Amino acid sequence: MTALNATSKPSSSGARITGDDLQHLVVWYWCLRAIADPDGITSVAVEADDAGNVDDVVVHFADDKSKFIQVKAAVASAYLASIDWLTDRPKRTGAGKPSPSLLQKLHKSWVDLGRPATGLELITGRPLDGSDRVLALIDRHNSIGTGLRRASTQALAKARGELAGHLECTEEELCSLLDALAIRVGQTEAEWLSRVADVAASAGIRADESEVGVALAWVRNWVKDTRDPRTPEQIATAADSMGLRIENPRTVIVIQGLRREPVDDASHVLDWVERFRGAEASNRRGMINPADWNGVLSDDLAALRASLIEQNNQRVLVRGALRLPCWFALGAALRGVAGFHLAVEYRDGIWVANQNRITDRTVNILTDELRGNGPTLIVLAISTDRTDDVRHTLLSSRHGRLVTLTIEEGPHQSLLADADDALSAAVAIRDWIRANIDSREIDLVLMAPAPFAAFLGWSWDRMQTTTIYEDLSNEGYEAAFTISS
Repeated sequence: MTALNATSKPSSSGARITGDDLQHLVVWYWCLRAIADPDGITSVAVEADDAGNVDDVVVHFADDKSKFIQVKAAVASAYLASIDWLTDRPKRTGAGKPSPSLLQKLHKSWVDLGRPATGLELITGRPLDGSDRVLALIDRHNSIGTGLRRASTQALAKARGELAGHLECTEEELCSLLDALAIRVGQTEAEWLSRVADVAASAGIRADESEVGVALAWVRNWVKDTRDPRTPEQIATAADSMGLRIENPRTVIVIQGLRREPVDDASHVLDWVERFRGAEASNRRGMINPADWNGVLSDDLAALRASLIEQNNQRVLVRGALRLPCWFALGAALRGVAGFHLAVEYRDGIWVANQNRITDRTVNILTDELRGNGPTLIVLAISTDRTDDVRHTLLSSRHGRLVTLTIEEGPHQSLLADADDALSAAVAIRDWIRANIDSREIDLVLMAPAPFAAFLGWSWDRMQTTTIYEDLSNEGYEAAFTISS
C-alpha cells in the first residue's frame, strides 16, 4: 500500500466537489478542527482499520476520549431515517442468513470498543421520518437514549423491548448504546460546507469552493492510498502544500471565567475566575465586588480591543466558559463595525459571525407591557422563557416597559442550529429593537446559547445605553456590564 505523501498535491482534475462528498466533507471538517486545535486533537483517521462499523472518521483527543463516526449518505431524499431503516437486515445472495442490520453493526462496534459512554456518531443524509415514534425522541444532543429509557407511552416501552430483542441484549444495554450514539439525520453537503467554512476560518485555511475541492481530492487520495491516521502537524503540512493557508489566521483569545481553559495556543488571556462568587464552575454567578463588571472586566476588554487593533489582529477566535453577560460584553468590545471578525468555540464546533450568510428571521413578541416612562426591560427568550421570574425579581417601578422577544417558533433549546442561525437571529432582534424601542436606556436579560450572546454584542451598534443582567439563579439578577454604542 502506497503511503500518501503530505506534500503531494491532488491533481486539478480531482479538485471539485461532487454529489457524493458527504463523508469527505466530514473528514475535512475534523482535519480542520485538528489544525485549529492541535493541543486538543491528537489524530484523525479515515476508514480506520480498528473501529468496526464506525470507521469512516475516527478522531482521538488529547484527553484520551475518541469520536467514531459512520456516514450514510442518502441515495435520494425519498429514503427516510426511521427505526425500520436502522433494523433492516438486507438479504444475502443465496440461502444464507440476512446481513446484520445497521443497528446491530453499531452495537457490535460499541461493544468491541469497550462500551464507551459517548463518542459514537451516525451521520445520514436521510431526512427524519416524521411518523417514526422512536427517532422522534432525538434530543438537542442528537441522542434518543434518555427518551427511550423514560418511555412515556406504552408504544415506546414496547418498541424499547423489541429493539433490545433485535440486539439480543437487555433494555438497559440498549439505552446505554443509544446514550453513546449521536444520530444526525437530514445532513446535507451544503450544511457541512457551511461547517467547514466556519472551522476553516478559525484554522486559518481557505474555504472557497475551489479550495475545498482541492482538500476533498486530498481526502479521496488518503482513502485510496492509505488509512494511516494523521496528526494535526501532518494535516497542517498537507494544507500548506496545497496552498490553502490564509496569511492572516485568527488570533486566539482565552477568557478564564467559570473555569480555567488551556492557554497554550492563546495570544491573549483574561483571567476572571477569582472575581466570581462561587467555588466551582456550576455555582460561579455574580461578582464578589459588583463594581468589577464596569471596572476591572470592562477595562480588560477595552485593553484587549486596543491591543488587537494596534497589532492589526482583528480576526479572532475566542474560547472560554462564560456566563451570558460576559459573552455579550466581549462581542460588544469586538464589534463588527470596528472591523473585528469574530469566531467562538461552542460545544464541539466553531461558530463564526459571517455577515454574508445572514438570512431574514421573524421576531415574535411574547410580552409587551407599557408601564410609563423609564428604561425598557427586555427579555430575549431564545432557549427558554422565564419572563415571570424576571417580572417578580427584576421588574420595578423605574421600568417604563417590559418586552419579551423570541425568534419564530421559539423559545426552545434547539432553536438556533448553527452560527448563521445565531447571527441572523441576533441581527433581526437588534433591528426590531432599533425600530420599536423609544427609551434611551435598556435593561437586558438573555436566555440563549453563548454564541447568540456574543453575536448580539458584536452587532450591537447604534443602540441605546444597555445594561445586561447576570442571572443569579435563586437570588434574582445582578446588574453586570453597561454598554454604550
